[in-house]
Amino acid sequence: MIDEGALPLLEKLRIGACPQLKEVPSGIHHLKCLKNLQIYEMPTDFVLSLQPNEGPDFGKVKHIPFVTFRYRTRGESYKRYMVGDSELLKHLPT
Repeated sequence: MIDEGALPLLEKLRIGACPQLKEVPSGIHHLKCLKNLQIYEMPTDFVLSLQPNEGPDFGKVKHIPFVTFRYRTRGESYKRYMVGDSELLKHLPT
């Protein structure tokens, strides 16, 4: 849970490889300076919940200008997708 007024200058947040995390932290909308949310190697349900028009949690992150998802392709190489990118939905892990 992120309380109002917490981390007032935070501009970048990374969330990743947390298979037990079911949704973005509650109160993320309080991070008014957050400009970049990077999500790595998260389960399909988590990613789908953040998609525009369909995801029940999209409202929590719609104020963030750059929301990206990254998945390892091989070795240390990652493929990056923006929120709402149709290619992301095609390549989500099953």
